[in-house]
Amino acid sequence: MTKVNWESDIRCAVTFLINGVEIAVPDHDFMLRFYVEGGTRKYDCTYKNGEYKNCKPNDERTQIQCFLDNHRLGLGTLLVKYYDYAPDSDFTDGDYRTVTPSALDIELVEGAGDYAEDITAEVIADVETIIADGRKVIDAMDDVQEIIDKAGDLIDLNERVSRNTEKIAEVEG
Repeated sequence: MTKVNWESDIRCAVTFLINGVEIAVPDHDFMLRFYVEGGTRKYDCTYKNGEYKNCKPNDERTQIQCFLDNHRLGLGTLLVKYYDYAPDSDFTDGDYRTVTPSALDIELVEGAGDYAEDITAEVIADVETIIADGRKVIDAMDDVQEIIDKAGDLIDLNERVSRNTEKIAEVEG
């Protein structure tokens, strides 16, 4: 576990995972809320309405760089809750919100911490959100497959008509 003095600023790279596989940084609203167990303070890194606050994605969009500046969270294991706000018009606020808590491998301590300019943390993305989004994709793919099947039926029908037209022409010819 990396030890960081509780009064130090923290630069933390957060990777989003589903079943151990990295996923891209979401392109819809989300929040990473940092805190320590039993503490009363919190520190938010957000992406809302196209604006990043206290964070930014790396160039490859595989991680979010979080900047905990003057956080004063207190002593203990650093925890984070990932709030995902996937757009979904079925909900009155327009978002399907899921919350995923995670313990990070960072301990905020009173004394000297380990020298670690950059710290990497992993946040397990909520699988249900991805499954819900996946259902929408699967439903759309089913619609496309139905159109392809109907087009195939029309092509078959068109080929039969062509053959029959050729046979009629041969008989009449």
